[in-house]
Amino acid sequence: MGVPILQLFGYSVVAFGLYGCDILNNMMLQTFLLDYALLSPTWVGLIGTVSQGVEIVSSILTGKLSDHTKSRYGKRRPWLLGGSILTSGAILCLFIIVPHKWSEAAKVIYYLYRTLVQYSISCYYYSTSNIRSRNCIRL
Repeated sequence: MGVPILQLFGYSVVAFGLYGCDILNNMMLQTFLLDYALLSPTWVGLIGTVSQGVEIVSSILTGKLSDHTKSRYGKRRPWLLGGSILTSGAILCLFIIVPHKWSEAAKVIYYLYRTLVQYSISCYYYSTSNIRSRNCIRL
């Protein structure tokens, strides 16, 4: 028995929107860090690389934790609601300009922290990935 076509369409729309927003956010963040925060391209690349690594690890952990969540609202709903609220706040705080008198190292630490927070809490979507697949891998 296959998955109904409307359900597959719904999953693809959500995934397309999520990944599209992620790509736009990354492009805007790089422009922001280079043009407004005045960081060197080396530091911007380091921030992007480290944050993607954190996203990989945090999405796996979030999926594992959500599998073992037991609440009256279900396994996934608390993760989706909490992650949505926290991610919205983190994205808004991500584009705060720090004073230009800060050293470049202080700016890198600040923006790296902000980016890591945003990526680590935006993985709430991944907590639902195993329920969208019939052949999920158990860790």
